[in-house]
Amino acid sequence: MGYLMADPGLIRAVETIQQARILCPPHPQQRAFVRMMSGEIKWLRGFILEETPSKYKKIAELVCRELRKIDGLRFLEPEGGFYVFFDIREFMEDSKKFVGGLLREWQVALAPGVDFGMEGWVRLSYAPAVEEPDKLVEGIERMKKFIDSLR
Repeated sequence: MGYLMADPGLIRAVETIQQARILCPPHPQQRAFVRMMSGEIKWLRGFILEETPSKYKKIAELVCRELRKIDGLRFLEPEGGFYVFFDIREFMEDSKKFVGGLLREWQVALAPGVDFGMEGWVRLSYAPAVEEPDKLVEGIERMKKFIDSLR
C-alpha cells in the first residue's frame, strides 16, 4: 500500500502498469488455480462456479433496477462481471468532471469512461459492495440527486 506524488503523466503510466499487474495473474498462479479447481476441493469449485456468479447476478439485477429509476439514464446491462457502464452525455459531456463532482458533492466514487476510451460514459463497479446491497442502493440514490442537480 502507498501513494505517489508525481507529474500526472507519470501517475497515469504507473496506474496503467499497476492495473495490468493485478488484473492478470501470472501463468504459474493460473495453472495452480486450474489444478485446484479440478481436484477434490468440491466446496471451492461450487463457491466459485455457482454461488459467486449467482450472488453477482442478483446484485447486477438490483443495480439495473435502481438505475432505471433515473430519468434519461441509458446504461449497458451487464451479462457478467461486476461493472455497469452508463451514458452521462444527456447531463454532462466530461466523464472526469462528472465523477469528480459526484465524489466531491455526494461521496460516491465511480470511474470516468474516458479511462476506458468511452468519453461521455461512466463505470460503476458493484464488486466492492456485493455483500452490502444497501450501500449500492444509497450510492445510486445519491447519484440520482447529483444528476437531478445537473438538469
